[in-house]
Amino acid sequence: MIELRKEDEAIPASYPTATAPAGVNPAAVWQHIEAYTWTRCTDRTVTWTVEGDTGDDWTPPLSPVTAMQAERWNDGAWRHTLRMTTTT
Repeated sequence: MIELRKEDEAIPASYPTATAPAGVNPAAVWQHIEAYTWTRCTDRTVTWTVEGDTGDDWTPPLSPVTAMQAERWNDGAWRHTLRMTTTT
């Protein structure tokens, strides 16, 4: 079993255009919506730290994922082990 240890999600460069009430920041509205959903509407970098055994399956908790790179701690350094591009 693979366990999610940490998730670091960057703030996107911009959010989709939205109309917000006077005095309300549209980005704040989007951030509040995204706190309750797993689907993202704009590109951003997300780093997941997971732990588990080789051969176990893991699915990213956010979507859509358009590119993924995995590294494995081995002999005191991170080594690239997977590079995948998807269109989900």
